[in-house]
Amino acid sequence: LCGMCLEMQIVENAYAPTGRLAAPKRGSPVYDTCRSIVDFLSTTRRDFNNDLDQILIYIVLIMDVLRAGALGSEACGRGVNAMSVSQITGIPRQTVRRKLCELEKLNLAAQGVDGLWRPTPAAEDLPFSESVRRHFAPRFTQ
Repeated sequence: LCGMCLEMQIVENAYAPTGRLAAPKRGSPVYDTCRSIVDFLSTTRRDFNNDLDQILIYIVLIMDVLRAGALGSEACGRGVNAMSVSQITGIPRQTVRRKLCELEKLNLAAQGVDGLWRPTPAAEDLPFSESVRRHFAPRFTQ
């Protein structure tokens, strides 16, 4: 995440007269994006017992749903397998499998008969969903 913010800062400062990176200023795209990420992770980690891997894995499941339609729909996305989640996140496949099982115990994810994982409709009521709406939805509705 810091790398992404640094890349944004480099782009933002590409034409700075000194050629050196300046500290991001409040209200700048870099500052606002980094602040949103910090706020989001700070509030979201409570929903996932401070487990960043579990948050990342769950976000991948949500991304699949968003690609397919709306969260809470009966289809709940096409579904993803543990190997795909591993490749997307860089988390070892066995760890992904274990974390998916933990999400299943929390009733946040379910493995279909096709072997693919999807978030459950209960995900819509999770504080995580509200956190996503609060921190990121405004960026996409402006």
